[in-house]
Amino acid sequence: MKKLFKISITPILMMVFTMVSCSKDDTAGTPGGGGGGGGTVKGTAQFSINGTSFVADSVNASTSAKAIAIYKDQASTTDNKLLYITLSSFAVGSYALSSTTPNVIKYTLGGTVLFTSESGTVNITSNTGTVLNGNYNAIMNGGTAFTGTFSNVAIR
Repeated sequence: MKKLFKISITPILMMVFTMVSCSKDDTAGTPGGGGGGGGTVKGTAQFSINGTSFVADSVNASTSAKAIAIYKDQASTTDNKLLYITLSSFAVGSYALSSTTPNVIKYTLGGTVLFTSESGTVNITSNTGTVLNGNYNAIMNGGTAFTGTFSNVAIR
């Protein structure tokens, strides 16, 4: 009986391992939601705060929220950075930023909003319907300068 149990459980464990390991290749998802989706597109992003540069750990875009979420140090509970860009549309073009929706950037550190855009521009340079590219230049509250780029961002 023990041998039968070992033989029958082995294929199940192999199937579970295969599904879990394959899902780790799928890095795109929705803002605030980790992985998900069915592609192999891995977006990249970089941003600078008053000249100090960061390379994002992950970036994704949500059509329902019309938002791009750029994460750095996401695993940290105190030093996780989130740059959340909300736009009126993902159509190619330039979007003037303000401190209110629809076109706004918010920056959080450890879950607390530290900066909100006051002025600037987000440029969507290409949108294939599934992948987004662009850049931004913003002046946040207190005069803090934010600049950056995002590329190959999967749209969900």
